[in-house]
Amino acid sequence: MMMIPGGHAIMLAVDLPEEMLQATEDWVARDRGYRSVTLDKPHLTVTFVGHNLDHEIGEAMELAADELSHQVDHLILTGRTTMLGFRKDHLVALVEPTDELLTFRGAVLEMLLKHDVRPNMQFANFTPHVSLAMGRRFDEPMKIMKPTILSVKSMIVKLGDERSAVYELVPDEPEMSLAEELAEGSADMGLAE
Repeated sequence: MMMIPGGHAIMLAVDLPEEMLQATEDWVARDRGYRSVTLDKPHLTVTFVGHNLDHEIGEAMELAADELSHQVDHLILTGRTTMLGFRKDHLVALVEPTDELLTFRGAVLEMLLKHDVRPNMQFANFTPHVSLAMGRRFDEPMKIMKPTILSVKSMIVKLGDERSAVYELVPDEPEMSLAEELAEGSADMGLAE
């Protein structure tokens, strides 16, 4: 058995708006001794499978991704940030848990199980987010920003520290426009004017 060192996960790659990148840089600059930016590859982790896994699990993850028919073409940033992680030291931008995202995650989990891949249940509670920076334990998060729609660039099957498989996603025709969905989400969050 050959083990692949590092974390194994299925993720959605996104581009963050310039406003959020600058706000993150400013947040880090206020306490550079303890804070660092983690924006080199912005993504949302759909499911974390585990650390230091056998190469056969990686192959099964790729097979599952090949067979996945569900797609997600955008994410909605809520405009809120918080501190997450085991030590509460990860600054993250929260993502709206839309039906589209939750359905996609369900399809990913179902396909992984079909291929006998059991995700790490330590992270079973899904709080959709995009990591922005590392800070001190229980740091004060950034101020609230406006809700933003992010386009999903691709799905990434991360296989340890060295290798990733990238899957381009073909968006489905939306039932409502992104502007309508964002307006509906803002009204649900009490942000409508």
